[in-house]
Amino acid sequence: MHARPTLVADQLAVARTSSPTTSHIRVALALWMLTGALTILGVLLGHTWPALAPGGTAHPTLHGTVGEAASIFTHNARILAAPMILTAARWGRGPVTRALGDAIVAATLLINPLLVGSALGRHGAGLLVYLPHLPLEWAALSITSAAWVTSRHSNTRARTLAAYAAMALLLTATTALVETFTTPHAA
Repeated sequence: MHARPTLVADQLAVARTSSPTTSHIRVALALWMLTGALTILGVLLGHTWPALAPGGTAHPTLHGTVGEAASIFTHNARILAAPMILTAARWGRGPVTRALGDAIVAATLLINPLLVGSALGRHGAGLLVYLPHLPLEWAALSITSAAWVTSRHSNTRARTLAAYAAMALLLTATTALVETFTTPHAA
């Protein structure tokens, strides 16, 4: 009996038979759906075992300033840079560097959605008012992860890598603005 391939593996198989642009989009979409599924898993874990989730209570911390948006952008861009740097450095070509790159990208892709989901599970739907940016943030995470995943299976051209980076930066900037200006503000 053969094991069922994962969603990402299915998308990679389809991607190899599609146009290059379509294949990149399919991989990014599959990874975005994976972040959603991991967030839901985190919700279940946080609801079942609240001690696993970040503590405290939800409360406004932002004041809605451009400086806060710039800080959020910088923080998120630093996290998202890892898969892009690994891709640009062609770490997917060697067996040792590929394994290390896989671990780094997997950790980034797994930990963030699980943490957010567990916080939602622990604190409930009231936390949602602080997360209107989440689908955009997961999209940026998915795009940078897709750059790594697709580079493992083919040569990523500089133009393609630049497109991944530009889209991720645009989403990261939008995410920072949405998070800063649409969430409840501290008094």
